[in-house]
Amino acid sequence: MFIKKSHVLMALTILSNLISSASFAACKMGDYEFSVLLSEQTYDEAYESGESLFSSNDHVLVRDSKENISYVFDIGVLEEDQAGNYNIEAISSKDATYFSLFHDHETWHEGLFGEFSLPNGDIIDLSRVKDCDYDLFFLQEQ
Repeated sequence: MFIKKSHVLMALTILSNLISSASFAACKMGDYEFSVLLSEQTYDEAYESGESLFSSNDHVLVRDSKENISYVFDIGVLEEDQAGNYNIEAISSKDATYFSLFHDHETWHEGLFGEFSLPNGDIIDLSRVKDCDYDLFFLQEQ
């Protein structure tokens, strides 16, 4: 059986798009999807000292899938207590909005503690988020 190179490339492109869109949808609430990208340096520093400022590539990304708009919260801090509990506080240097999230490893699947604001003044409460995929939420820089 002979497979055309164009078919293989098309299949790989489709697979890549599916993986990329699926991997972003780590946490969803209504039309909003969100995830955090952390460098290994930030993650390690927070683990070792309890707190770390975001490095240059660290950020929280919130995507409004209905409006196809993304919001980046790029100035922040990660707190980690070495017991599976995290606190993320971040602001957007572009939009002057904020993102706040506390992750308690014991109640992660019961709902989140936190919220984020939008440029229009709306505040989105994250307490209704259930079963947020922990491993996909805390993405590490590749």
